[in-house]
Amino acid sequence: MENPFEIINERLNRIEALLEKLVLQQEGDIDKARSKPMTSLELSTYLNLSVYTIYGLVHKRSLPFIKKGRRLYFEKKEIDKWLMQGRQMTKDDLNLKVDEYLMRNPR
Repeated sequence: MENPFEIINERLNRIEALLEKLVLQQEGDIDKARSKPMTSLELSTYLNLSVYTIYGLVHKRSLPFIKKGRRLYFEKKEIDKWLMQGRQMTKDDLNLKVDEYLMRNPR
């Protein structure tokens, strides 16, 4: 009769291998989704803005976009960078910046 612990160990090893494979596959899918350009509708969902607002930002050229023919596309990486440009500093950030300035420029 086989050792039940060996059987359990074998099954656990197979489950772990399958889970690792699944995680790697999902990470690959996420990387593909990140590299795929978004449409105006997808971007409006991502930013929680209306499509008309997106078109307005494109018209003002304040939003990074790709135009191919009559279609607009947006790269998630560029949109995220654009969003971070509007980041406001916290009080802690400002205090740190003031301290650094005072250390560099003593009176």
